[in-house]
Amino acid sequence: MLTMLKIHRQQKGVTLVELLVVTVIIAIVAGIGIPNMIDYMPRIRLNGAARQIMTDMVVTRMNAVRQNTRAEIKFNTSGTYEIWVDENRNNSKDSGEVTIKNIKDNYSDVNITRAITIVFNSRGVASTWGYTTVTNSKGSKNIYTFMGGHARIF
Repeated sequence: MLTMLKIHRQQKGVTLVELLVVTVIIAIVAGIGIPNMIDYMPRIRLNGAARQIMTDMVVTRMNAVRQNTRAEIKFNTSGTYEIWVDENRNNSKDSGEVTIKNIKDNYSDVNITRAITIVFNSRGVASTWGYTTVTNSKGSKNIYTFMGGHARIF
């Protein structure tokens, strides 16, 4: 009768040994992966800076077409660049028409190493065209603007 009343318990939870084994495995994987990720971060920042500059070139061109006016983007080797859209069409930089951006705000280790001014007309065609270069410890990227106004990263 006592054997019938015996209640079997099921094991719940994990043992200390199982917990230690999992912790050691996680530490080994992190020890292998983290140095590789730290080495890869400058490349990610360089690509991000190049994409940001290319996007700003495209947006500047779109604003010139949308507002049927002249626009320019001027890169300085100090890490800043100036975007100007002549909203009132008077061919002078008035208050509120100029936006200054600093690439180092988001990408501290990236530098602009080639100064250039790219001018878009009201049809989005680049009357002055060329490329600017961003660099850091892992390399460089050139952001080209072609005569038709299109931007590409090489």
